[in-house]
Amino acid sequence: MSPHRLTVVRRYRISDDILILILEKLDLQALLAMCKSQAFKRVYVIIMEFQPLRYRFELALAGMKDGPLSYRASPPLSRLQLLDAYKKGWPKLSWIHELSQPVMMDVGVSGGFLYNVRTHDHHSELRISQLPSLRTNLTPASTRHIKFLTNRFEAVVIDPSQAFLVTAHVAHASNGVVIQLNLRNVWTLDKHPKAPNHIYEFPVPLAAEYARINDVALSVCGAKLAVSAKFVGGRFQHLLLDWQTFQYWLIDRFQLFTDHSIAFLNENQLLAAKHSNGRPVLNLYNISRVADITVEREYELPEGWNDFQIEICNNIAPSKDLQPGTQALFYPDPSARMICVIAKRAVPPGSPPVHCKWLFVSHSYFRPSRRSGLTHVAWAQWGNHCLIREISQMGPIKGPYFIGTRLVFLEPHNNGGLPRLHTVSFVPYDAWKVSSSPWSWRGPKVIMAPSEYSRDIPEQTACGMLVEDFRMTEDNIILFLVCRSHLFGGWLMTRLSRMTDMATS
Repeated sequence: MSPHRLTVVRRYRISDDILILILEKLDLQALLAMCKSQAFKRVYVIIMEFQPLRYRFELALAGMKDGPLSYRASPPLSRLQLLDAYKKGWPKLSWIHELSQPVMMDVGVSGGFLYNVRTHDHHSELRISQLPSLRTNLTPASTRHIKFLTNRFEAVVIDPSQAFLVTAHVAHASNGVVIQLNLRNVWTLDKHPKAPNHIYEFPVPLAAEYARINDVALSVCGAKLAVSAKFVGGRFQHLLLDWQTFQYWLIDRFQLFTDHSIAFLNENQLLAAKHSNGRPVLNLYNISRVADITVEREYELPEGWNDFQIEICNNIAPSKDLQPGTQALFYPDPSARMICVIAKRAVPPGSPPVHCKWLFVSHSYFRPSRRSGLTHVAWAQWGNHCLIREISQMGPIKGPYFIGTRLVFLEPHNNGGLPRLHTVSFVPYDAWKVSSSPWSWRGPKVIMAPSEYSRDIPEQTACGMLVEDFRMTEDNIILFLVCRSHLFGGWLMTRLSRMTDMATS
């Protein structure tokens, strides 16, 4: 055969400049996957040498996204330095700056705000304080504080991305139980401009034996608002409301489940845990239209969990992209969020140590089936994408609380001393560095590797007080401390342990 007819394959080397232009067009997950691939070692070298790409690579590892602030105002090098300090300080629970603030007993954290509630007969006084953040350049001196009187309420939730404040009150009317919602702008305290009315009321259809509501919880995601009522005896009922149109739907309105737990995946999807035919399952609901909600998939949980109470640990990181509404240099990537499903047995106080199980899976795994009719997903199928950690409880664990790819919980001390803080961070494509003993299950398709750390709460931080509880945000650990001599008198103090302050050290 003539050599002119032979097929010749030539390989051309792409210049570094062209390759950089290509890499800059990739999204964070594609950039991370290419960098971690053994077939693209040259890509890794280029990313490590070029600061803007290195910054985007570190964002992907941390489960973050770049903020809208221009590089002229904050160049990639300064962002990379702050992100590096943030990544190193959080897993080790390191802080160098603390703030103390006396508060009232009814206290909580929502949407980057610390709130205090004091109830006077038929009215409540609400105090709201912004929490400081170096990612948004919000110093303690520049935080805003609001105080106002309103009708009595038992629950509050704040969504800063929409300047949205909701309070809920349970009223026992002659014809049954009524839940009243107040929908406000968090800064002006007037009716929120997107809400049809300032106040919304709805009756709760209940049998007589479930007429006493013990607690109310609120959660918001975009235009969707979930109201969860817990009744005496541990039963739940959930109402899903489109607060911009006032369309609502009662989840399982004719059934009450002792272990019913819900969590927003995004504005159009909701995950609910319950028992179906004696087997624990997770139901994926399509909530894009509140008037016509459907179950898209049902995920079967391990068979050994039949006798366990199932809860979904709500990830408090934003479930929708905040850009351009945020002023943060970087913020949690909604697509990188993790979900934690807790399986535990209810035991009376004073019982021997009990074991519970924490299941971890990527938020992005839950999606509707591409083929109609295939709604049931067996554990043997989706368990390949999960991690399970065994927890031995010597006492009541506070938490866990999940934000983005990071989980924190508070473990009591065996000898009655100060409790111990634990953090578990999940890093994609990382080496498995933790002990395998607490991790009883690792699916073969899992790409997230856990990194664990713990530390005792310092005596100088507690100031001789008891650690009653804690909360967390992207930038802060908030400890609720109770004075030992006023344990039953209602005296409480919060200590804000700012995680990002070590970026200035």
